[in-house]
Amino acid sequence: MLRNDGVRLDAPEKVTGAAIFSADLMMPDCLHGALVLSTIPAGEIIGFGDMPGVVALYTHENAPRIAPGAYRTWLRDGVVHHAGQPIALVVAETAAAARNAAARLKVAYRETPARPRLGEARAEFEPAGNVHGKPGDTTRGDPALGHQLAQVHVRAEYGTPTHCHNPLERGVAIVRPTDAGLEVFTATSGIFAARRTLARRWGCPRPASSSACSTRAPASGPRAAPGGRR
Repeated sequence: MLRNDGVRLDAPEKVTGAAIFSADLMMPDCLHGALVLSTIPAGEIIGFGDMPGVVALYTHENAPRIAPGAYRTWLRDGVVHHAGQPIALVVAETAAAARNAAARLKVAYRETPARPRLGEARAEFEPAGNVHGKPGDTTRGDPALGHQLAQVHVRAEYGTPTHCHNPLERGVAIVRPTDAGLEVFTATSGIFAARRTLARRWGCPRPASSSACSTRAPASGPRAAPGGRR
C-alpha cells in the first residue's frame, strides 16, 4: 500500500499504535485457545494431567481430524519431533486463563535421544514424494569434487549483523461461524492462500470460507495454515 511518492499509506496508523490488527478484534462470546508446547526435543507423549476450569483440552487423543496437507499436521499422534512442538490446545473463556492453563498443564513423556546434527539423521532421510503438488526429487552432490573441478575459486569472509525482527502483529486467528460458512480473521499477507488452505484442510467449500485482514504487518506470511508452518 504505497502512494505515488513511495510513502506507505498505513505507516501513520502503525507507528502511532492506531492500527487495528486481527488480535485487536473483540468478538462476542469468543473462546480463547493457547498452545501447549513440548518441553523435550524427542520422544513420545504418554499422558496428560487433569486440567479443571477450562472449556476444553484438545490433544492427539481427541482433536478433530483434518485433511493432511503439504506441511506436518499437529495433534495427530503423540510423537515429539522437536522442542517447542505444539502438543495440545487449551480452550478457555479468556486469553489469560487459556495461557495460564497451558503453562500449568502436566505432560508425561517417554524421552528418546535427540539428534541435533543433520549428519546423524541423514542415513534415514527419505525425500518427500510430493511438495506443493510437484515431485520431491532430491539429489545429493559432491562439494569436495565440485571444488576440485571448479575453474574459479573465490575466498572471502562474510559477516552477518545482528538483527531483532519483532513483527507488529501477533500470530492470531479468529474463526467466526456465519450462516454462509466460516469467517476467518488472521495475521497474514496471503489472504487467498489462507482461505484456500483452510477450506481444503477443513473440508468445506471454498466460497463458504473467507479470510480477512484489517491491517497487514510486514513480512507476516500466512500464519493460519493448520499445519507446521507456525
